[in-house]
Amino acid sequence: MAEFNLPTNMDQWLLEDAPRNDVVISSRARLARNLPHLPFAAHATQTQLIGIAERIGAAFHGNGELAPFAAYELGSLDSPARTLLRESHLISTEQEKGGIGRMVYLSPSMDTSVMINEEDHLRLSSLVSGLRVGQAYERIGKLEEAIERKLQMAYSDEFGYLTACPTNTGTGLRLSVMLHMPALAMVGQVEDSLSNINSYGLIVRGAYGEHTENTGDMFQISNEVTLGKSERQIMQTLEKVVRQIIDREMATRELLLKEAREKVRDAVCRALGILGSARQMTSAEAATLLSRTRLGVAQDWGMPLSHAELNRLFVQIQPAHLRFTQGADDDPDKRDLIRADYLRSIFRVNGQH
Repeated sequence: MAEFNLPTNMDQWLLEDAPRNDVVISSRARLARNLPHLPFAAHATQTQLIGIAERIGAAFHGNGELAPFAAYELGSLDSPARTLLRESHLISTEQEKGGIGRMVYLSPSMDTSVMINEEDHLRLSSLVSGLRVGQAYERIGKLEEAIERKLQMAYSDEFGYLTACPTNTGTGLRLSVMLHMPALAMVGQVEDSLSNINSYGLIVRGAYGEHTENTGDMFQISNEVTLGKSERQIMQTLEKVVRQIIDREMATRELLLKEAREKVRDAVCRALGILGSARQMTSAEAATLLSRTRLGVAQDWGMPLSHAELNRLFVQIQPAHLRFTQGADDDPDKRDLIRADYLRSIFRVNGQH
């Protein structure tokens, strides 16, 4: 297996100061593209998959704008390395499985990736902190232009860009925003707040995409289809709905702090106390407690971290990250001990050791 050295700036993009990072963890733009006259990845032979990867690799190596991207053959990386990349939202759950011809190209800033031979031949993805959908889209658009100067893409005058999944056909654009909604979760109004987004052509997913859970009161909202809609229309609809949800979350926080301030403070302080003293902790419990602590960031309740720092910590407590940064192994019980020790070093209660 090829050795994977953890980049020093892994997940550092989450620390960038950004608008509405009190509610919005991140914004992402993703483009699905395919080479013409070849089967989609799921129906391609191993020889074809290798050939696709080689053609795309030649385009990267022959383009000065793309040359800084680091290439990783996923089949050659061990499972923890692939899981680390998935935890950082740089590859998908499907790509985490590895396989023949599957690769990922990562930008030097570790916030932009190009997956090769996932569902489509290429999946370009860019992440930014906070509510900056336009910036994520602009960045991915420039990357696409650089790639298309070297590679022709499968395109139909009638349907637009051709993709493996019909819902991506057209622009091939998927825009998403990761929201943290602890106040709405606390009063049991998340489902009601998200109940009508399907009517806007949007869908709710878990923190790690389709078929994943909404851990830590985090919800990912993205457009469901691209056919028949322009990039601008998709972006405007998503931002409009997201801003409405943000307003509702913030109004609920204000109401809780006005009418049940001590109850909220108790929940936050209890979470801080457990994070600062617990000896063993699962990732799910840690995410729940960190979610509660974010309600106390703007209050004088002993919160040691900012919104941005907490956003990054949600990722750093994941299993593969603990393995690379704290030396955790595959034993879940030992990993829970190490996770608790790591969190205790950050949130330590006075007098506790």
